[in-house]
Amino acid sequence: MPKVFGLSMAAFLLWVPPAIQTRQPSRGELGLAQRTMDMAVMGHLSGLRERMRTASDPIERLFDAYALYQSDPKENADCFTNAFPTTEEGLERLLDLNETIPYSPEGEGNEYRDPRVKWTIGFESIYNAYLQRVQAGDPEALKRFLALEGHGDGAVGEEIAGDIAELFHHPAYVLAHWDQLEPHKAFLRSVKTWVTPKEFRSIRNGYLKLLPSNDRRRRVILYLLDHPE
Repeated sequence: MPKVFGLSMAAFLLWVPPAIQTRQPSRGELGLAQRTMDMAVMGHLSGLRERMRTASDPIERLFDAYALYQSDPKENADCFTNAFPTTEEGLERLLDLNETIPYSPEGEGNEYRDPRVKWTIGFESIYNAYLQRVQAGDPEALKRFLALEGHGDGAVGEEIAGDIAELFHHPAYVLAHWDQLEPHKAFLRSVKTWVTPKEFRSIRNGYLKLLPSNDRRRRVILYLLDHPE
């Protein structure tokens, strides 16, 4: 039998080059994304709800809740909020979706797509949808989102830190959620660095307008604003 690259023809036909092997994504998260998307496309929303309710896997639960949220954001906002991971394992797996779900040229990102729907499953799509819940003022979403601080490497870590910092550009939001945001108040130091002088004056005046002179938060917030990193 002839040989190819020193291998028998039979062995060669079974052999997969290492470069191709390393490009194979993890079947775990990708398989979950595929099954979730299939159920959503077929309209099996009751099945998604039941699987989300009974799932022990935090990413499976998150994918199901996210699909339900995409089907009806108002009705399923709470289940999406409460499905966001809270354990270290769950958070790490969420952040690793850019590795475990393959690159999609159509969306220019690591996401699972189906042409029958407009939404995708991947870190960025889930993260951005959840950030909208945070910005809308959901206290539970904010609590879970803030737990991401310090997680993620490189661009992902910078994106998370940047989005937390951006919350402090909105005085009314910060003061309404001060109990949750106070432990992260050092982000106030970055405001002056990342906005124009005109925008900074507007933000600072917003805090001044909302904080009475006898409010203990006034001195702390103004000091951090005026003393950037």
